[in-house]
Amino acid sequence: MDSVIGTSGETGSHSEIGTGTTRTVAQELRAELGAELSSDELHAELEQSAPSAPMSLPVQSDRHHARSAPVPAYPQARERRRPVALPVTVVIPTWNEGKNIGHVLEQLPPVEQLIIVDANSDDGTLDVVRRYRPDATVLLQAPSGKGNATRAGLEVATAENIICMDADGSMDPREIPAFLALLSNGYDMVKGSRGAVGGGSTDFTPLRRAGNRGLVGIYNLMFGTNLSDITFGYIGFRREVLPRLGLYAEGFEIEVQMVAHAQLAGLRFAELPSRETDRLTGDSHLRTFKDGHRVLRTIVRSRVAPGREWWRHVGSEPLRYDVAPKGSGNTLSEKAR
Repeated sequence: MDSVIGTSGETGSHSEIGTGTTRTVAQELRAELGAELSSDELHAELEQSAPSAPMSLPVQSDRHHARSAPVPAYPQARERRRPVALPVTVVIPTWNEGKNIGHVLEQLPPVEQLIIVDANSDDGTLDVVRRYRPDATVLLQAPSGKGNATRAGLEVATAENIICMDADGSMDPREIPAFLALLSNGYDMVKGSRGAVGGGSTDFTPLRRAGNRGLVGIYNLMFGTNLSDITFGYIGFRREVLPRLGLYAEGFEIEVQMVAHAQLAGLRFAELPSRETDRLTGDSHLRTFKDGHRVLRTIVRSRVAPGREWWRHVGSEPLRYDVAPKGSGNTLSEKAR
């Protein structure tokens, strides 16, 4: 779009130069030659007087004075400021998610710390991680299971807030600021909910939907709550409350254990409407019946025997894991513990 130099030097959308004390190059030529020139003659004079260096156009600083502002030979790009990282550690367990994790990391806003806990993927998952986020901390998971992976990541988290999410593209990383807004507003834990008004899922099969509703109903009955979702893995909390959770789950039941133990510890809890989409590629690692049974068992144990199942794990020994060297694949470099 052409610039406008108006009577006071304003820039607008029209390609004309306003009136005032400033005159165009053509007007200067006519004044110098003392005669009116035809259009062809004027163009010829302009070509002969054209400078070899970039021209300086007069720019008015006010109605009565003008100054020259040099026009650069090439457009200068504006200096791009580095985005401020959000005060959060994001923990993402991975297992053969090479075709999905790149999309997730593309959508992820700048964060203070990113932790990838990989279960010895053999599809190049870590190569993709290194390409998109060379600054990520990569842990190589020793015992299998989502719960073990999540706990390993939590142990090395350093930011004041922590968010856990999946690597399959079903969770939107752009919802992270909404989690942080609630955490900074006095909540200890924020749980993404597909059942809350404004949330939803396109990834539910009829069997999974029925199972999830059944588990939520049992949980609410046993704990006297009115939650809308307990099995969605999009969850955030303040790092300082982590020792009070006493987490020990090894599999997908870690998500409901977080909720139950937060309630047992008297933490301030909030549900955040969240949308789950279909995983980008591949099959889910969730086993409906086996993992559903583990979730149900966790609910019952957390309620019936909270002293034995919760307190004995508060401040328990850290999980063992390995640290992957930066710029490598799955090669182990050193023991973290």
